[in-house]
Amino acid sequence: MSSSFKSLSRVSRDFPVPVRPLMLALLPICLYACAGGGGGGLSTAGPVVLVDGSDRFADGGAEPTPAPEADPRDPAQGGTPTPGTVPDPVFYETSEYYGGQWRSPLEVTRFSESYARGWTGLGSLVTVADTGVDTTHPDLIPGLMHGRDFTDTGLQDTNGHGTHVAGIVAALRDGFGMHGGAFDADLAIAKVASGWSYDFDLARAAAWGRDLGSVAVNVSAAYLRDYRLEEKLVRIGEGSYYLDDPYHGVNGFYGMGLAAADWRAALGPGQILVKAAGNNDTDYSAGANQWATATDSQGKLMLNGQMLIVGNWDAVAERITGNRAGNVCTSWRDGACHDAARISDAFLIAPGVNIVSTYPGGGYAAMTGTSMAPPLVAAAAAVLHQTWPHLNGRQLASLLLETANRDIPDYAEHVHGQGLLDIERATRPVGDSGVPTGDTVASEKLALEGGGALADPGAAARAGLSGVMLLDGYDRDFYVDLGHGMVTTDTRRGSAAGIGGLFDGYAGYFADDSHMAFRLPLADGIYMVNGAGHEDGAFLGNRLGGLLGSIVGSTTAYGLVNLDRRAGRRGGRIFAQLGGAVTQVERADRPSLLADAAPILSSMASLGGSLPLAGGRVGMVLSQPVQMTRAAMTYRLPVARRLDGGVLYASREIDLSPARWETDIGLFFRHDALHGHLLAESFVEWRHDAPHALAGPVVEAGLRLRAVF
Repeated sequence: MSSSFKSLSRVSRDFPVPVRPLMLALLPICLYACAGGGGGGLSTAGPVVLVDGSDRFADGGAEPTPAPEADPRDPAQGGTPTPGTVPDPVFYETSEYYGGQWRSPLEVTRFSESYARGWTGLGSLVTVADTGVDTTHPDLIPGLMHGRDFTDTGLQDTNGHGTHVAGIVAALRDGFGMHGGAFDADLAIAKVASGWSYDFDLARAAAWGRDLGSVAVNVSAAYLRDYRLEEKLVRIGEGSYYLDDPYHGVNGFYGMGLAAADWRAALGPGQILVKAAGNNDTDYSAGANQWATATDSQGKLMLNGQMLIVGNWDAVAERITGNRAGNVCTSWRDGACHDAARISDAFLIAPGVNIVSTYPGGGYAAMTGTSMAPPLVAAAAAVLHQTWPHLNGRQLASLLLETANRDIPDYAEHVHGQGLLDIERATRPVGDSGVPTGDTVASEKLALEGGGALADPGAAARAGLSGVMLLDGYDRDFYVDLGHGMVTTDTRRGSAAGIGGLFDGYAGYFADDSHMAFRLPLADGIYMVNGAGHEDGAFLGNRLGGLLGSIVGSTTAYGLVNLDRRAGRRGGRIFAQLGGAVTQVERADRPSLLADAAPILSSMASLGGSLPLAGGRVGMVLSQPVQMTRAAMTYRLPVARRLDGGVLYASREIDLSPARWETDIGLFFRHDALHGHLLAESFVEWRHDAPHALAGPVVEAGLRLRAVF
């Protein structure tokens, strides 16, 4: 039977439903199937128990219509944050987040951090292969997207296990009871069992999910212990064994190594298989878990690294329960293991003790077992898929393993595998990260380093450098604000008040051996200064580096028109200056985001006067120091990635000239002593809108003594 859940209406509630604990001690024992129960030399699959969840398929139902392929030309098909996101993890840490538990599984694995970034599983689909689902549970109705019964008993869950597992994945966040790890994700319910056991004929369920666009297939089941096979285990190291058996030692417990090939096609490239480790308390995980290590004749994993084995973490006692991450070689031949990986390489742990989740009848129940751990990992895969839909199954599995938390008590790889699920770390950049420079994600990446020291570039310039795409080692796109790398600095090399009159404000930027200037008289008391110079590593005192464009130096040509005349009978003088320059920036021959730098325009001006006083001169000056009036830089910025791996760029012209025009008012006093052999100079200057001022004007003063011989 095949069915769609979208016709189901939302059931309203005005009161919370109380939790109904379910004692594991009352759970039925596995129903044993005849085939392969004892060990022997049988190649058929042995019995399995719902280690708090399991799957098996019967025929039935029309095949679903495959999901349409993504259009790689549409850049909008990248991940999109959930609308209405509140960027504060605490907002999501409600009583529903904790679900009545002291140590919430969501808290332990840090899901609130991903919610605050806008990642809740929206648009992702998870296949739950289990005992069906309570199709009327108000927490599950919104997410029930697809359903298929493989048991001929109907989709309704009469066991409870499947409903509980489905809630851990995607129960709605609605203010009642609890919610799932990916509370906005959709569910594809594959009913593969109605009791507590079934054979591991699951590949067709995975193929059904594959064609629907599922990102993960959750299998909360594992084999019961087989003591006759265990008697043949030979220890070859801590947590490492091989099976001394002519059939099971070469093909894995129950020949599971042979079945792995069918799973590769069933999963397709996009899905991961998330499976329970088992509740047997062995220091290894074998049986169907050996699909993860089954290796073909070319030495490659048959499941392509697309399987995760999930152990049960007791978050209160801070220890693992159930099967651990020890390895039983799947193919032991000629005195050596020929597997391309170990069980621990695919092993994660997640909370699975006293987990509160949805239960038939519209309520909730607490259950314990490794079955409760995989659905939280499947939810994590849905969260990652929402934002980075380009990730394939192998990348998703690898990412969750690489970012797992190993900072747990008594961590050991052969016990805990790669560690505890940590969705916060999984949603941060991982591996070799940088800003792409080419047209695909495979192009060269620039390290996220560098910045600018500029004379107040202003908010507009900084905003123009926001939203720049960074790619991590999984080619996942993150967005950074390079404008934060710009700091404001005082770029002046002197002031009119400090000099006490006219001065060449441009000359201070150049070394003596890279500067030339000449004076051209124009009229009485009026002359012009023309000059040029080279500045190393900067342009008029401004600097850029790294991503923003490494500056080798700059060349400036400038002109100043100066007025300096006597005024009045008391020996007064007036002076004025007006000048401008053109600066050409020289960029380093190394990759950066700076595509072009137009010639920079700048200006300076002053007006003042002085009078004789007490054997010296006192004066006042109003001035504008050297300031860039236009500094247009064109940046080619990566702003998005396509699903096909293409990179989209935006060309932005950003004016780095100061957002504020500085105006200075200064007083100065100059006095000659010792017949002109000692010169005392002092000044005080009020600088309005100085670029390096955090708030309000800047007042500077100085005193200088010079001996003249």
